[in-house]
Amino acid sequence: MTFKLTHYIPRLLFCIILIQFSNLYAQSNQKKPSDDNFGVKLGINYSLLGASYNSFNGAAMPIGGMFYSKSLLNFLDVTGELGFSAIRVKKNQSDTRYNYSYLDGTLMASLYPSGDNKDFAFLLGLRTYYLMSYSTEAFTLGNYLRVTDPTNLNEQGSTGFSPMFGVSLRLSPIVNIEMSYLHTLKSNNTPQSLEGRPSTIEFGIRLNASGIRIQSNQEISKNKQTAEAMKNGAAFIMLTTVNENEIKALRAAGFTEDVEEIEIEMKQRNAAIAKAFRDNFTIGKLYFFYDSSASKILRGDFNNVFLDANLQPSSIIQYNDTQSYYIISFCEDVSSYTDRTQFGLYVYDEKFIQLPKPFNTPSQLISPVLEGDPMNYFKKRRYNFSLVPFGNYITKLQARINRLLLEY
Repeated sequence: MTFKLTHYIPRLLFCIILIQFSNLYAQSNQKKPSDDNFGVKLGINYSLLGASYNSFNGAAMPIGGMFYSKSLLNFLDVTGELGFSAIRVKKNQSDTRYNYSYLDGTLMASLYPSGDNKDFAFLLGLRTYYLMSYSTEAFTLGNYLRVTDPTNLNEQGSTGFSPMFGVSLRLSPIVNIEMSYLHTLKSNNTPQSLEGRPSTIEFGIRLNASGIRIQSNQEISKNKQTAEAMKNGAAFIMLTTVNENEIKALRAAGFTEDVEEIEIEMKQRNAAIAKAFRDNFTIGKLYFFYDSSASKILRGDFNNVFLDANLQPSSIIQYNDTQSYYIISFCEDVSSYTDRTQFGLYVYDEKFIQLPKPFNTPSQLISPVLEGDPMNYFKKRRYNFSLVPFGNYITKLQARINRLLLEY
């Protein structure tokens, strides 16, 4: 098995490199290689000594390290890695296990079948290793205890190298998963004695620090563009109306006083929100409308939907449709912070799609029902309930937008 593997590896390397150079010359429009990368790698390995001798069995053990990667060509990245690996082999008949701890240095090439796509790569490399410690443990009295073993012929400080090849799959700019095979050339392991590093299969996750930076910069840039559009656009403030089905049910049941109280509470709440926006929000021109007109806003029909100073529909107020606009509302929605339905101050684009985290603030303190007291669900509804003034949330939203506008 060892002879066949070492015999075909050079041929495999030659074929892959030849194909990649052919792709390189065949592509007329090459993309610029990406920036240098660095980060950490974590994973496990599994010894393959049991594949050669059925008296042994492998065990999953941890690996880890730091790496630095550089793009040399569109289809080629070169990675240097310094890491640690633990390997364990178990002897089946005597229930004895052999432990190895190595300091590893790896030089690896990532070959991409397409220079335009780095989601998949073939890995080819060479690993040098240094044996830091080794031990033999026998199962005695219910525990594994370290014992002296003349059949363990390893020596601390021994070195060697292993060719490696595998595949890599990029799940995101931050995360790559890898599977690699490392074949040890310097190994004198036999069924009777152990000497040398056994061949292993590795499964790893590579976390790219530069990918985190790039993704963060892209998110900041996108949010900054949104803030610029908000600064130059218009703010549509959506106010809440009563639930018509609830009102009809209460009227039919004879709860006229409750209906009047709900309507008064809603008017007070909307008046307080409108005043808070006029006093605290200066980014873009303000337009107010009721959520009952949301479908017209979504269709782009702005006739008779906007409200005057008394929060009454007015045909006089016209919107300049050459401007972009966004929608703000104190309402209930699925928060991007908590991933659950929650009251808060939310911001939406023209299609009523919620903007990401910097632009929305979930808070049960502005809920019409206090979540911490279940009895409130059986009391009269209080639409203007708020422990924190509406203006505080609006001021914080404006401060977030201003910070985005000042970021480079």
